[in-house]
Amino acid sequence: MSSDTVTDDLGKKIVEALADNDGHAKSTTLRDDLGGVDKDRFNYRVREHLEPTGIVETRRITEDNTNIPPNKLILTEDGEEYLHQLKKNNKIERNLSERVEQLEVQVSTLQEENQELRKQNQQLQSSVNQLEINNFQQEIQEIQNEINDLQIRVATIEQRPVIENEVTPHIIDTAIIAGSTSQQFLIDEFGEEQVENTRERMIKSLSEKEYRIMD
Repeated sequence: MSSDTVTDDLGKKIVEALADNDGHAKSTTLRDDLGGVDKDRFNYRVREHLEPTGIVETRRITEDNTNIPPNKLILTEDGEEYLHQLKKNNKIERNLSERVEQLEVQVSTLQEENQELRKQNQQLQSSVNQLEINNFQQEIQEIQNEINDLQIRVATIEQRPVIENEVTPHIIDTAIIAGSTSQQFLIDEFGEEQVENTRERMIKSLSEKEYRIMD
């Protein structure tokens, strides 16, 4: 017999309570065991569900009064088979419920781990970006230092009244080419206006230094 024979929850509880009372008990005892369930509801479940399916039999304790409804329930063999199947299904349902809870815990743990990994990845990406910026700024500074050095050397050479040998023009040409290439790189990176402003400040600074030296 399938456990689906009695789909009503109260009907299943009546069968379980009857089994707990060794398979036979008065209806009043069963209702008390079920927490004082309503008498009409109880009798309806027995009359319309349990007795027609052969799960329980009903007896009258007082046989001489036919107006008194059956007040004793007996669990049949079919009822015992039904109860066995019901317990088996309940165990399966409990196992499934426990499995679902375990899966929910695992999912929650994986979500937390995923959030932590995303956070660590963001921090790592931020560190990499900052490192790249620092390296780029260092390269720019080195180029700027080279430009400054070349411009100072060119300015010094240009102040000489006579070019004494062939090495000096070569140095000037090299400085001009290097300065032009570096200047174009800076223009591409920072814009022509900012480079020009920087150049003017450097020339002014060099002029002030030259003036102080001459003094």
